[in-house]
Amino acid sequence: MIDDPAQSGIVRATALSLLVPSAGPGQAERVARAARDPDPLVRRAAATAAANAIPPGAGVPVLTSLLADPIRTVRLEAVGELATTSGRPLIRRSAPSSIVSRMSSASHKPRTPSGPSIR
Repeated sequence: MIDDPAQSGIVRATALSLLVPSAGPGQAERVARAARDPDPLVRRAAATAAANAIPPGAGVPVLTSLLADPIRTVRLEAVGELATTSGRPLIRRSAPSSIVSRMSSASHKPRTPSGPSIR
């Protein structure tokens, strides 16, 4: 169901949220594919699944890739999941420099107001 493009994004995101923890390589690949899905609901659910449904070592690359997502809520979910999950850190002390560099490259440009200026 997660990989079925005929299903709506909310259905696929819900299916991702129902994954149980598994060390199987198929589940890690499924979550990685979901992180590349065109639908932001699915990508946001993939961040949660990367932290909770696959081993942390397999989830960190998925989560760091989502730090550059164009949708803010997806990035925020990835950051939150990288910080902690159920009180256990997912990243080691050596990892933050790579994460910080990924985050700085993903920073968005400030919005400029459109329309007539008010004086």
